[in-house]
Amino acid sequence: MSEDPLIEAAEESGDEKEKILLDATIVGTLGSSALRAVLGNGHPVVAFRTRTTQAAPALPAVGAKVKLVFSPYDMSKGRLLPGKVSP
Repeated sequence: MSEDPLIEAAEESGDEKEKILLDATIVGTLGSSALRAVLGNGHPVVAFRTRTTQAAPALPAVGAKVKLVFSPYDMSKGRLLPGKVSP
């Protein structure tokens, strides 16, 4: 098991496949569970809330820094890591 809590959260979040963790900034909303985000390198992505992040009453605000988990097969969309949102 890894000592990094972000990697541990990604490992616990589902299947055993490889996951990629990246920082992103929220730039808009697309609905009740989808957000528009931009990675540090400027690439736009769609960030989705998982069941655990949907338990939180509010979406992250525009401009908030978040951690996203990506599949190596599709880097155009990622899942928000619960509790990894900073204003």
